[in-house]
Amino acid sequence: MITFLSVFFVNAQNKKKKSPDLASKPATGQDLKIAYIYEDYIFENYHEVKNLEKAIEQEKAKMQDEYNKMALDYQTKYLAYQSSLKNLDSMT
Repeated sequence: MITFLSVFFVNAQNKKKKSPDLASKPATGQDLKIAYIYEDYIFENYHEVKNLEKAIEQEKAKMQDEYNKMALDYQTKYLAYQSSLKNLDSMT
């Protein structure tokens, strides 16, 4: 079985077409095209990115407000808990 697979893969490699030699072609200037993409320019000027940044800032502010409310609620409950511990000695 292993012999069969190795012969199969060797034959598959030999049947591949050879790529043409690039050095044999004359350079005409039309074969090779180079393009530059300025991602920063695109992201700065694309209006959807600006809208997304605004949405992210709004969500960030909303979550920060929610966090502040939760932290304040936690502090008030913790203070109430601390004051209830002071009264625990008199209750027992």
